[in-house]
Amino acid sequence: MNLLYGLANVLLLSGLIYLIWRQPNPAFLKMFYWPALILKLWAGLLVGWLYQHYLSGGDTFVYQKQADILSAYALQEPKSYLHFILTGEYPSEYLYGIMKYRGYSNSFFMVLLLHFLNFITHNHYYINCLYFSLFSFWGCWQLTKAITSIFPVTQMAAVLAFLFFPSVVFWSSGVLKESILVGSSALLLAGVLQFIYLPGSKWGALLKIAVAAYFCFKIRFYFAVAYFPLLASFALLQLISRKKHFAESKKLFLYAGAILVLGIVASFLHEAITPAYFFKEMIKSYDISRATTSREAFIDLPDLQPTYQSLIYYAPKAISSAIFRPFLGEINTPEYGLAGLENLLIFVIAVLALFTFRQNKPAIPLTLVLSLLIYSLVVAALIGFSTANLGSVSRYKIAFMPFLLYIWLQTGVNQKIMLPIENWLIRQFKA
Repeated sequence: MNLLYGLANVLLLSGLIYLIWRQPNPAFLKMFYWPALILKLWAGLLVGWLYQHYLSGGDTFVYQKQADILSAYALQEPKSYLHFILTGEYPSEYLYGIMKYRGYSNSFFMVLLLHFLNFITHNHYYINCLYFSLFSFWGCWQLTKAITSIFPVTQMAAVLAFLFFPSVVFWSSGVLKESILVGSSALLLAGVLQFIYLPGSKWGALLKIAVAAYFCFKIRFYFAVAYFPLLASFALLQLISRKKHFAESKKLFLYAGAILVLGIVASFLHEAITPAYFFKEMIKSYDISRATTSREAFIDLPDLQPTYQSLIYYAPKAISSAIFRPFLGEINTPEYGLAGLENLLIFVIAVLALFTFRQNKPAIPLTLVLSLLIYSLVVAALIGFSTANLGSVSRYKIAFMPFLLYIWLQTGVNQKIMLPIENWLIRQFKA
């Protein structure tokens, strides 16, 4: 990379960071901005370094190499390149043959994003890591801002869940699909909350919703098919409730009906969303993952079949494994030991929330609690059913983990624990 590109990217990244900082931010959040941002950017660089030196490159470097090929093609054959970008049709056998992910829509979307960034970064992988990490941070920051403004009693839970929880920060950084997924799913919820509760920012909220929904769908359409109807049902009920007051039981009935109707509509968003095809592909993914897993510990679902009966039977094991495994000591390596420690913490938080929820119920609307819980459980099931490798599970589960942690951390005894932490941090910041 020459000096001009380096300087341009330093200026551009600094400008973007400054714009996020200069937007109106709740006073409580100001103390967290720079620590959370720096942690996120360093995590992105660390992810790249670990993949390069210890994990044989992984998919992140394959994305970069494919993006480099496409960027070079754009300079060599600009007319053919534009035709390809605008139509999706391959103009040459060379390009068709060399594009590794042409049959994988979300992986190819990663290649497209990276190749556009290459024009700015001059194909520099680690600078691309910074841009991906910044996008993820921006989405999480927007959501934390919205929560702090609308549900201030849960602000500490949001900060910990979306900005500082170790695995969430690490695995949603760098050139990974999860960076785009977590950033866009958080941004989508932020836009929905803004649209409902902050009337002065309707157009900005709609823009966030549109951008975030597009990225969510392109990067993990099968997660989006679960996420979109749930958020839409929550939003619809909240908007209707402003004009008509419903009993809680009737509100839940209408919420369930909205999920059913919108879920059916969402099933038409992609041709692959048919039960027979989806179940078959999910089981196929599990079998491949199981066959390539050399570790002693894995998600063992013997005789898993693409039927409703089989999936229902194995659902508890798939969901609990996706949330809480690997257990501490289950695999005797340093990285799994760290994952085990964090999962032990997650387990303690979950148990405290479950057994003491009557003391302090979540301070956000019940329909939002249900939406985030259902989304988390559905995605946990999908991950457990399709992935046997616990290392992959540790990464994939951050698609839902911050939302689940946000609910648990504001429930029961956990809410009482959050308050002194929050007060202590405020005193430190003022000092």
